[in-house]
Amino acid sequence: GILQANQGTILKAQTDGQVQAINFSPGDQVSMDDVLLVLNNTQQKGALDAAIAQEKLNKTMYQRDLELEKLAAISLAAVDQAKAAVEAGEAAVQEAQGVYDLTIIKAPFSGRAGISKVHLGDYLQAGDAIVSVQNTDPMFIDFYVPQKYFSSINVGAIVTVNANTTKTPIQGHVVSYETVIDQTTGKYRDWGN
Repeated sequence: GILQANQGTILKAQTDGQVQAINFSPGDQVSMDDVLLVLNNTQQKGALDAAIAQEKLNKTMYQRDLELEKLAAISLAAVDQAKAAVEAGEAAVQEAQGVYDLTIIKAPFSGRAGISKVHLGDYLQAGDAIVSVQNTDPMFIDFYVPQKYFSSINVGAIVTVNANTTKTPIQGHVVSYETVIDQTTGKYRDWGN
C-alpha cells in the first residue's frame, strides 16, 4: 500500500505579488490559520482602508437622511439612494477585504510545513507553489485487496502494516473501501488508518 497524510496540500499564491514576509521554517509544526507568508499588500490595504472609510461615511449620511425624513425635510428617493450607498459600501468593503486576504497565505489546517519554494523578495504569480503542508496524524494507507479476499475485509477490520520506516508492525483498521473493482487489477481498493 501507499501511506498518505490525513490531510495534505501544496499552498499556492492566489494573486501576484512580491514576498514581503515568510513566517515558517522547513519542518515547522504549523496550526490552522497561522500566517505562513505575506505578499506586499500596500495597495490592497490602501484600497481596503478607503472602502471602510467610504462605508462609514455612507452610514453616517444614511442616518442623517433618516432623521431628515422624520422631519419631512428630504424625499423618500434620497433616503433610498442613501440606503443603496450603504449597501454598495458594504459590498465594496467585502470585495476589498477579499483582495487583501489573498496576499496573506495561512495554513488551511494544522500540520508540518515542507521545504519552502520561495524566498524573501521573490515575485510570485497566481498559481506559484509556496510550501507543502501535511497533517500526518493519523496516517492512512491506500491498499488493494484481491477480489477473492474482499469478503473477509470489512470496515473496522484490524490490519497490520509493515512500514520501511519502523521496525515494529503498525496496527490500524479499515475505515472504508471502494465499491467497485479496479478494472486494470481486478482488486478492490481499501482505505485504512
